[in-house]
Order: sequence, then structure tokens, then C-alpha cells
Amino acid sequence: MRLFLILILSLSCGLAQAAIYKRVLPDGSVVFSDQPGPDAEKIETPKAQTFTPPPKSTIIAPQTSPDKKASAPYARLTITTPAHDETIRDNTGNVTINVGIEPPLQTQAAHKILIRLDGKAIGNPATTQQLTLENVDRGTHTIQASVLDASGSTLLDSGTVTFHLKRESTLLKQKPPGGG
Repeated sequence: MRLFLILILSLSCGLAQAAIYKRVLPDGSVVFSDQPGPDAEKIETPKAQTFTPPPKSTIIAPQTSPDKKASAPYARLTITTPAHDETIRDNTGNVTINVGIEPPLQTQAAHKILIRLDGKAIGNPATTQQLTLENVDRGTHTIQASVLDASGSTLLDSGTVTFHLKRESTLLKQKPPGGG
């Protein structure tokens, strides 16, 4: 019991003596110490900053009925071609779009991919990850892909990709040399 009392007293004394003292020596050097000395000045230190985290929130998982089979979420949906800000030169206006999806498209759950050109749906949703657009007007366009479930609700959208289509103008065709 005596040892326990000495230990408690020594710990409490250590906390009480947490003061800092400053002394300037005759050669002008400054000495800081936790022990008071001759001509030592006690330094007042600001209270230490503390942080109290907010209470831990409880996350409640949504209840799913056992008759509904939950489908695995998609981790990634991207347009792999054309690349963002790519310039495509095709006089017929054909643009091939490739979509990357992870995990693979769940066709057994009737999931489909819908492509939008400039915000408008192109054709019907399909299970293919490649689509060739024909006779696209020259200029700058945006494309986006979406995964739809069986009811047509959007499960995931890709980012929007901008591309530029260059087509030769019929107005700029040069006359053949010597021709009329």
C-alpha cells in the first residue's frame, strides 16, 4: 500500500511541475528548463488544443426482402473510345463508341446499356458494349453511357466524353486541274 501511495504522489507531482522556465546566461544565450533556477522566469504556455470527435454514427443497412435477389453493383462504367477531347476525321461521319464496364454487364438480370449523343438517347438500350454511329454531323459532340435495369431505371452513368468530328466540306472541294 505504501508503494502504491508513493507512486500516485510521484505521478501527481510530475503533472504539477509541468512548468517551463527561461533563463538568460551572462553570455546572452537562452536556456529553457523544467527546473526553476536563479534569475529564471516562468513561461506561461497556452492551453493545449484538444479535439472532441462527433459521436459515432450508426449505419443501418437497408432491409431487403428474401424474395428479391440483389444484383451486384457495378464498380465502373466508362467510355473507352473515343477518348475525351479526341478529334475524329471521318468524311462519312462514322464514330465507333466502346464502353467498359466492371463487373461485366448482367444480361441475366436484363441489364442493358443506353448511349446518349448530345443528351439524346441513340436507339434502344442494348447488351452490346460497342456501337457505331453513322452520319454524325461535323462539330463537337458529347456522349454518355448508362446501365439500365429491367424496368429501365438507371443504375449507373458514365462520365461525359467530348469528341470533335471533322468531315470534309463539299463546299471546299477543289476543281481538278485543267477541269471546268
